[in-house]
Amino acid sequence: MCLLGMFSVSTLWKVHTIRADELKRRDDVFTLWNHLRGFDGYVRLFWVYIVLSVYFVLGMPVFIWRLGLVASGSLKLQQPSNAPNDSFNRANQVLTAVFKFEEAPWLVWLCGTILHDPLTFVYLPKSWRTGVASWIDLGSFGCMWYACVASVRAEQGYRGELKGDELYMRVVVWGVFLLWLKLISYLKGTSLKFATFILMLSHIGSDCREFAFVMACFISMFAHLFFLRAAHVGSVSLGEVYQGLYDLAFLGDAGDHADIFSSDQLLLDIVSLFTEFRERSQ
Repeated sequence: MCLLGMFSVSTLWKVHTIRADELKRRDDVFTLWNHLRGFDGYVRLFWVYIVLSVYFVLGMPVFIWRLGLVASGSLKLQQPSNAPNDSFNRANQVLTAVFKFEEAPWLVWLCGTILHDPLTFVYLPKSWRTGVASWIDLGSFGCMWYACVASVRAEQGYRGELKGDELYMRVVVWGVFLLWLKLISYLKGTSLKFATFILMLSHIGSDCREFAFVMACFISMFAHLFFLRAAHVGSVSLGEVYQGLYDLAFLGDAGDHADIFSSDQLLLDIVSLFTEFRERSQ
């Protein structure tokens, strides 16, 4: 657990450093305001509105007290010598005296940070969250911390036995899986040959996205049709239909799920024709 804590603190410090570096290079509030465009700009304005609303709601008693001082004349208004004495400037002086934005530079910094990038504000800097390895680290640390805390609580008697706990076993399995992925991600930075091979696999996976999506649509289409036909005859789950259809399309034999596809010979012939075309195209 000490080793896990050390790596977790190291990762958090890395994220904090990246976030601080990004915020140092951001533009000022007025430049960010002028560059707001499209849906992304509306989202950022929405979060600024939330922050300002919380600020005004929490500070409402102080604002009302200052407004009373202004109305009674106890709080003097700051009027520049060259400013005209009209209603607009009078209102501006009242607002400045009541809200005192010059005494809250953190509010301007906070609004500028949100306008720059709301996710960077909540400690998800752009250069960190765009890397797959970062999310692998986050997932593996979360799963391992849950497993460690659950194990300690079970040893101390605060919870039941972990044996047979389905949630605990799923978290442990996924945590171990993410740790192996973390090892592969670490190997990418050890040598050029490892980096070339791992990047090649990642590019192959990204290039096959369209093919995988179309194949998933085909399998889902036939699974839906066979599920409707089989459910009309007897009880069958959609997972069994998917498994049988996958075995039939890629292995050529439905195995124990062959009875599902006997409900409609025409659909089975269409699947067989599609499978034969796939085998010939390969």
